[in-house]
Order: sequence, then C-alpha cells, then structure tokens
Amino acid sequence: MRQADLSFTVSQHKLACVLDPTLVLGHAQGPTFALRLTRVLEPWLTRSFWHVIDASDLLYARAPNDPDHVSPNAAALAGWIALRDGKEADSWLLRWIGDNHAESQVHDSSDPDVIERYESLADALARRSEGACATHRRWTRVDPVANAMDALALSATLDGALILSEMPESSVPWPVQALALAGLEATALAPMPADTVFAAERQLLRSVLAGAGLAAMLARLPRLAVVHVATSADAALSDVDDGTAPTDPWAGAGAWWYAL
Repeated sequence: MRQADLSFTVSQHKLACVLDPTLVLGHAQGPTFALRLTRVLEPWLTRSFWHVIDASDLLYARAPNDPDHVSPNAAALAGWIALRDGKEADSWLLRWIGDNHAESQVHDSSDPDVIERYESLADALARRSEGACATHRRWTRVDPVANAMDALALSATLDGALILSEMPESSVPWPVQALALAGLEATALAPMPADTVFAAERQLLRSVLAGAGLAAMLARLPRLAVVHVATSADAALSDVDDGTAPTDPWAGAGAWWYAL
C-alpha cells in the first residue's frame, strides 16, 4: 500500500496571557519564564514594560531609598536587553502593543483595531485614576501599580485576557490595587467556587505550566495570581473626537482575581 500524500496539521489557538511588568522585570527568571510560557500560552508584554527597558539607565540612577521606586532585577533587565538587541522583532513569539503600529507586535492574533481599542481603554483608565497619586502617572518610574494599569488596559483590549501577576506580601496583586486606584472593584475568588469556569481555568493553567516544565522555576518566584478585567462589548472605540466629552468604557467593567 502506498503511503498517503495528504497530511494534516492541527493548530490550536493558545490562551492570551498579559504579563505584569513587575513579574517579568523584578526577578532574575523573568525572561526565561516569559519565553518558556510561549510553549503553552500566548504571552503579551505591556507598553510600560518597554518603557522600563528604554529608561533602564535613568532608573538605575534614581535614589535607592525612594519609597515608590522598585528597581528591576539586574539579571532580568540584562536578559531582556540582550533579547531585544539580539533578535529581530518579527521572530519573537511574544506579542505587545507599542507606542504606534510600527513598534507593535500583534501578528495575526488580534482584530485590526486592537491598537486603537487599547489606546481608547488606556486613556480612559488614566482619566479615572488621574490625581489619585502623583507617582502613578510617571511611566518612567518602576511603580508596580502604575505599570499594572497598562496590564489592565491590555487585558480589556484582548476581551478579558488573563493577567499573570505576583502576590505581594501582605497585599493583593498589583493589578487589583490598580483597579482600586481607578475606582473599580475586583471580586476575589477565594475560596474558588468549584462550579465556575474560573475553577476550570485555574486547573488548566496549573496543568500547562507544569507541562511546560516550569514547576521548579515557579517555586523560586512569589506565588502567582490571575486577574481578569472585562469592559462592555460596546466599549471598543468610545473616545470619538467630536467635541463632546468622551464616554467611559470602564463604567460597569467586571474584574475577578484568584491565587494560582
């Protein structure tokens, strides 16, 4: 019997996953962890992540006793800079939204309006948190809460994609703190309701992380948390320049989080 000439390749879309900048910049394992995630998830980097990389020299020049300053891990920063300088952007398996279309890497994973949708949501979120705390408006500072704002906007842009963050000691995850700063509440799924899709998602994430060989690496990181935030379906491009006050796409947004 002759061997068949026809073959099939099955491609399964991976879950989108927004990486909180503090998680991948604050620990030496950050670059390796993010790259390993591409085997099982579709990781997205935030705009503020790249702002930290670009401002690395200035950040290290800041006073170390600044209470709102969190220095990136030196090994993590060096690893990310080496990746940026040694690889063409088109070859990256990671996704991100930059300052414009040319500096973004969305591949074919999103609708054509993804960048415009992100800009609208990020601007509206900034308006909600404006004046709450002066340090949270400085993107060149490694402020975990301010940088988490960017992760929230990206999660909502990607239809509520999960944000992978860390659990700070004696506090809630950075994106949850950012939500509070913007006047939004997040539902803590603790204890996790067993009959929800969130419970199934947590089990799936645990399985794929273990399958990617990340168990030992995760044991050396803070406990992870997952945050979701979703806006209404008609909040895509609400910032129309027609002379009227912009509507708030975050009004009625829903948010949930759980420890992984």
